[in-house]
Formats: sequence, C-alpha cells, structure tokens
Amino acid sequence: MRITVIGAYGYTGLLICAELVKAGINFSISGPNKEKLDTLKNSSKLIEKVIVMDVTNATDCQHLIDQNDIIVNCAGPFTENSNVLLEIVSNSNCAYLDISGEAEFIFDSFEKNHKNA
Repeated sequence: MRITVIGAYGYTGLLICAELVKAGINFSISGPNKEKLDTLKNSSKLIEKVIVMDVTNATDCQHLIDQNDIIVNCAGPFTENSNVLLEIVSNSNCAYLDISGEAEFIFDSFEKNHKNA
C-alpha cells in the first residue's frame, strides 16, 4: 500500500504523519517546500520519499496519483487548490481522503466528479 500525505508539514498534516509513524506505516510526504519536507523526512525512517509538487498542476497530480494507492490531502484552502487533483483522482483507482471542511468545495467536487468516482 503506497500512501502520500499532501501538505504534510502543516498542522493537521503533521498530526496525520505522527499517527502513521505511531502505527508503523510507511508513507511518503508531499508539498511545495522541499526544505520543510526534507526536515520532516529526517524525523522518521518510515517516511519513504519526498515529493515536491504543486496540487494545482495537472502533470504533478497525475504523477502523484500514478505512484500511490492512497492520497491524504491536507493542503488547503481546498476551494482554491484541490480541484485539479480531485478531477484527476476521480478518474483513477487511487483512494482519496482530505481534511476539508469547506462546504462549497465538498458540494462542487461531488457535483463535478461523482459520476467518474
């Protein structure tokens, strides 16, 4: 099982990473800031790799989805950042979870992607 946490060095991303480490689960981390990702990677041998990416870039998103079974997205604001990622993941076999509480984003993503997902 290949898992990546997007936004891994943010508050909730760090909490999710800590729980994965506590459970002994290998995973990768992703975000736009390589230095922050490298610092986090050095905190645990369970973090397999660092993926520097932009969640608004379709090529980056497709590459990430192609390499994973599960994506955990903690990179908000979701309304601004995650539409491209959701469109691509809805056309894949990759499982997707996010921490969004943005009602408009949730409604819009359902309307746009539920048929493919």
